[in-house]
Amino acid sequence: MNSLLKDPSSIAVTTMFDLFGLPNNFPGKTDCPHSNHYNHIMCLEEAFSYDISNPKFIPYLQLHEFEAFLFADIATFADSFSKIRHLHSKLQAIRVQFQSPEEINDVNPPSRRIEELIPNYQKAVDGLNVIKKIGLDELRHQCLHFSEWCDKLQSIS
Repeated sequence: MNSLLKDPSSIAVTTMFDLFGLPNNFPGKTDCPHSNHYNHIMCLEEAFSYDISNPKFIPYLQLHEFEAFLFADIATFADSFSKIRHLHSKLQAIRVQFQSPEEINDVNPPSRRIEELIPNYQKAVDGLNVIKKIGLDELRHQCLHFSEWCDKLQSIS
């Protein structure tokens, strides 16, 4: 990352790290309060930005797993696996438990929930195909933290 930040041709450098996979020595990991998902993630991003200390750096930490994005549009998600009976209602039952798709986690992360409902689910292929169908506008509408990151990236000139 440092070589990208030092490169005069780069305008910005960003990340998309999964919160769950952060190492124990990640900036702010032991200091940031856990009272609210969004406050926690913003505190970590601020600590990360402070640690990197470069105006080109735009940190982004995914609140939970990438698969949470699939819950942004249950109909599109379920239609992508139309051979699975009652998938729409099962996905909807998960989604209504959380204010935002980004918050889907607790004891069961999104990927595990999906794998329980969709045998042979392939993250790299199926997940990306569903995300493409859902589209950026709907993701941004449903996922506030992700949308704020997109705003920051769009404001780069």
